[in-house]
Amino acid sequence: MLAIRIAIYQLESLSWVTNGGRLLIIEGNMQDGAMVLAGMDGTTSGEGRLVRGICKPVDGGVRETAFTSTDGGKTWKP
Repeated sequence: MLAIRIAIYQLESLSWVTNGGRLLIIEGNMQDGAMVLAGMDGTTSGEGRLVRGICKPVDGGVRETAFTSTDGGKTWKP
């Protein structure tokens, strides 16, 4: 995984290769005390899929939750 912080835009960018062999780049920033990162991921059928990850601090740790959307962000599934 490659993590880049772009200070002038207060933007975080994470890049890595998924378990399906695809490059995934998600970007975001802090929102309401949580790091929210989002981007586009390819599916096996070649269609695009939005992905969103939310990392929140909880009791000495971090809770990480991932969501996907195949309808342009109208609905999200964990």
